[in-house]
Amino acid sequence: MYKKSKGSVLLIAVFISLVAILLIVSMSTLSTGNVKQVSNYHMGKLAYYASEAGIAEVTNYFNTSFLNWGKILNETSLPANASAQTLDNGSAYWIDNITYTENNKIAVVDIVGKYKDSYRKVRARIQTSIPKYFDDYGLLTDGVITIKGNKTLYMSIHGNDGIVLKGPTETQNDSVVTQSEDPDALPPDPVTNPIGGYIDPIEVPLVPVDDLRTFAKTGINLDISQADLAAQIANAPAGSLIYIGDATGSNNNSITISGDMQGKVIFVDKSITVNAQGVQNLSSVMIISSAGLTVNGSVDFVSSHADQLDTVFACNNDITLNGSRKFQSLFWTNGSFRQNGSSMAGRVISQNGITFNGSFTLTASNKLYDFGTFDNVASLSSWQQVSMDN
Repeated sequence: MYKKSKGSVLLIAVFISLVAILLIVSMSTLSTGNVKQVSNYHMGKLAYYASEAGIAEVTNYFNTSFLNWGKILNETSLPANASAQTLDNGSAYWIDNITYTENNKIAVVDIVGKYKDSYRKVRARIQTSIPKYFDDYGLLTDGVITIKGNKTLYMSIHGNDGIVLKGPTETQNDSVVTQSEDPDALPPDPVTNPIGGYIDPIEVPLVPVDDLRTFAKTGINLDISQADLAAQIANAPAGSLIYIGDATGSNNNSITISGDMQGKVIFVDKSITVNAQGVQNLSSVMIISSAGLTVNGSVDFVSSHADQLDTVFACNNDITLNGSRKFQSLFWTNGSFRQNGSSMAGRVISQNGITFNGSFTLTASNKLYDFGTFDNVASLSSWQQVSMDN
């Protein structure tokens, strides 16, 4: 009887030991699985964060120059699969694909992030828009705005280095006249302080002359000395890019344009005088000079695009506008702007100052038409994680 009892106890002890061993093995397996699961989650997070870093690089790339917009992946300097960008924490990312949609207004970018054996793919939609300062101010300069004579302002104006207004000034449409020279001045208010209010300095955009030259050279190449220059410009297809050089050092320094220019972008690689004349008003054109620009207007500058301003004059040095017409245009210069006349409608963006000699009315103008030549602001519209197989 004692032997039977002893054997039973031994069997029970062995059984309990086996159960204990199984429990220990199971718990160890579960623990190892949990550790692996946590590790995989951590690596996945790092891979995802790496892909977000890739989104930031692509956005910055598009913001560097308008020439970068529209390029496919192998035309860019962005990291691809074979040249992944490694981050300080050991994760990496690369750009898998870039396509464009909605008439080239949206870039769809696939970015892959990697950390050890974990991969995450993110699909981002990036959009561009014309910077607000092109539409928010009628006059904007890093220098001083000087207006002589009677003036009526339907848009706000700003001079980083100050404002000099001679003669009566009338503000309408909640417009204000602001400056960044005197920080002790009161803040602007369209009712109580419409003139002279202080705001922080505004970064005034430069004309990207070198990029615009490169862009124009991809189109029709002409020379300022050509006898048929005016005809070549007039007969170029709508939306043409036209580069006008000066290979022979010609004494010719003027071009004549008129009518609806059908969205043409014309780059002249020297100082130039533009004579806008004829029986039709001028519209839908962007003219850039690598040096100075004089504009003689004997016709009105209007728009061929409803509710948009589509006539632009830009240059690297100074702009002089002669005439007393309605100029519904953007004048954009890395130098100074001066108008000799008595009326204007449109906008001026200038680095070195803006001067109006004569009575002046700044009317509320429409949004700027995008020729595809402005350094637009690229921003993230949306993004989502997608399967690596997509």
